[in-house]
This record gives sequence, C-alpha cells and structure tokens, in this order.
Amino acid sequence: MPHKSEITARLPEGEATRVTLHDGSSVVFRKVSKDFDPTDRSTVLAHLIERQGAGEIPVGLLYMNEEGVEMHEATKTVDRPLVDLPYSELCPGSAALEALQKRYV
Repeated sequence: MPHKSEITARLPEGEATRVTLHDGSSVVFRKVSKDFDPTDRSTVLAHLIERQGAGEIPVGLLYMNEEGVEMHEATKTVDRPLVDLPYSELCPGSAALEALQKRYV
C-alpha cells in the first residue's frame, strides 16, 4: 500500500464535516452534541440509525454502560505494561499452558 499523508479533521460538537479521502471519495462525520447522553442505550441506537440514514458517521463518545465491568477487571489483565514483566511470568511453562488448554476442551 503506498504511503499517504494523514487525514485529520476537527469537528465542533454537534457539527458535521465532509472529509475527502485519498481516492477522491468522501465521508461525512458528525460529532455528537454536548447534550448527547451516551448512557441511554435506546437513544444511542436511535441516533446511530438516524445518522446512518443521513449518510453520516457519528463520532465521539457514543455509548457507555455505567453498570458494566471495567475491561481490565473483566479480562483479568495485568496492571503494568507487558514489556515490564519478567519472562517467567510471560511464559510460565508447558504445564501452565496445558492446564489452560484443558479449560477450553
């Protein structure tokens, strides 16, 4: 793929802008307004359908489930960068791998 320059756009809240892509086609992005409520699932879905019908791509914080589990808690990820973990923690050995695989068989 040939190298192309980065395409950027700044959108004020609630406003739409047409962005021309490298191939000459364009897309319309619309930033959600300041009073948009990302916690009301049915309103968010209606907004997405409405924007799709207008040929626009909504951007910004579109949905947030305040009662959901935080991603790192749900996936039990470590609290530090993997590059900082010792090899023994990153690769606990074949016995640990076999035990893990048995959980999925």
